[in-house]
Amino acid sequence: MTRRLTDLLLDESVEAARARALDETVVLRFGKVTAVHTATRTITCTMGGATLRDVPYLRSYTPTNGDVVWLLHQGSVAVAIGAH
Repeated sequence: MTRRLTDLLLDESVEAARARALDETVVLRFGKVTAVHTATRTITCTMGGATLRDVPYLRSYTPTNGDVVWLLHQGSVAVAIGAH
């Protein structure tokens, strides 16, 4: 019985670590620029049907409406790193 409890606790620990790792994973996604806000150096874009607002972009990239942008995306945070 002790072995079974130990296995369950270990399984829960592994699952918790896996969930944390997924939350920390940075994913490269694509989006389409729908608005450029030069005063705040942010864009509004669509990604997978969702609208992302106030997305910062790198200084080396000058976004324009209609650009297909590369986005580094982690959880609820995204940053535009360039155009496709």
